[in-house]
Amino acid sequence: MIRNTAVANLIRENKIHEIPLVIETSMEEGMMSINRSLANLVKSSEISLESALNYSLNPVELKNLIKR
Repeated sequence: MIRNTAVANLIRENKIHEIPLVIETSMEEGMMSINRSLANLVKSSEISLESALNYSLNPVELKNLIKR
């Protein structure tokens, strides 16, 4: 996560639960969610799906990202 205006505002307003959305919508700034990174590693055969699922905080989302 990169601290940008949106992230700073969410932290200041105690809306921490909204940070993952900012991360997903800020890829052009260099942000990437753990699941998106894991999906990329699985797609490039650098790690197995099983390993990715073990590290994922949201396995359902991870499986959906891998299917895309």
